[in-house]
Amino acid sequence: MVSQHPRALEALAKLHKFNCYIVDHSTNVANMAVFLGLTLGHNHPLVLQNLYLGGLFHDFGKTKMDPKNFENQDSTSFYSHADQIHPKVAYDLIKKSKKFPDQVALIVLQHHELFAGGGFPGGLKGKDIYELSRIVCI
Repeated sequence: MVSQHPRALEALAKLHKFNCYIVDHSTNVANMAVFLGLTLGHNHPLVLQNLYLGGLFHDFGKTKMDPKNFENQDSTSFYSHADQIHPKVAYDLIKKSKKFPDQVALIVLQHHELFAGGGFPGGLKGKDIYELSRIVCI
């Protein structure tokens, strides 16, 4: 699927340059999201592609921030702030590019929203969270 989407290949290259762990993590999230989507009965190729791309891009916003902000998750409130804004940063980049479906951007924006509430960046809960975002969150 990645080989058929040149922007996905570009994203992987950028993620790798930023941090090779994020490439592995993003690829694993994308693969798991498709697996979970299939398990839940989603079998339309476009839905699965959106799940894959949403998983692949979910941490893309981190590439626009100083990597040092993410090195020590226990240390400062700045880490927390950087972590909490990365979905919106990625969402804005994806929307600006106009090269991906709105569903992919929404997955990226909402991937840290929690079904029970208390997530970010919008503090959404339950069915207010896009279904494919809930899958990527898992």
